[in-house]
Amino acid sequence: TFFTKENKEIQKTYWDEMSGFKDSEEAIRERTSENNNALSILGSEIENYSFNDIQYDRGRNVEELKKKLVDDIDSMLMKISGQVFVYGPAKFQIKEGNSDHYLLHDAFMEIIRKNSNPNITFFVYEDYPYVEQFSVSFSKIRKRLSIGDGVHVDSQSVRLNKDDINKKLMAMGKYSSQIKAFNILNMDLLGGLERFNRGR
Repeated sequence: TFFTKENKEIQKTYWDEMSGFKDSEEAIRERTSENNNALSILGSEIENYSFNDIQYDRGRNVEELKKKLVDDIDSMLMKISGQVFVYGPAKFQIKEGNSDHYLLHDAFMEIIRKNSNPNITFFVYEDYPYVEQFSVSFSKIRKRLSIGDGVHVDSQSVRLNKDDINKKLMAMGKYSSQIKAFNILNMDLLGGLERFNRGR
C-alpha cells in the first residue's frame, strides 16, 4: 500500500470527517489497520510505503512523487523471481476518479513502457467504484491505455469463481470507514461492488 505516510502535522479533512475520524492521525492509523485486516483475508504479504494521501498534501510535486513511486515499484519487482503478475489501477478522464490512484497509474505505465523482462505480465484493473460511478466502459479504458499512455494492450481477463468473489467482498467489508463515507455520498459500496463483480 503506497499512501500510508504518517503526518507530522495533524490535519482535519472533509473525507476523514465523513469516514468517522476526528483527525488525520486517527484516520491513518485506523485505515492502515483496516487495510491489514482486509489483506489478511486474501492471504497477502503486506508492505506499506511512505507516500502522503493527497488530502494531506495538496501542494505536492507530482513529477517528483511519480519518480519515487517508479523507483519503489522497480525495487519491489527486483525482489521477485519467476513469473510475476502486476496489477495497477486504470485511469479515466480528468476528475473521473481518485488522484492518488491516477498518480500510481502514471508510475505503473512508466514501468510498463520501460520493462524488458518477459516474465512480468501487467494487468490494469477497473478502479471501483469510479469505473461504475462515471460509467467507464472497457473500450474507453483500452483507448486511454493505447492512445493516452502509449502502451500496447492485449485483451485478457482474469476470471473469478464464486469463492474468489465472496472472499473479495469479505475483504472489502473490512474497510468500514470508507463504506461509511461512500454511504454519506449515497453510494452502496459493498452492494454495488457485488453487483459489479457478478456482472463481470
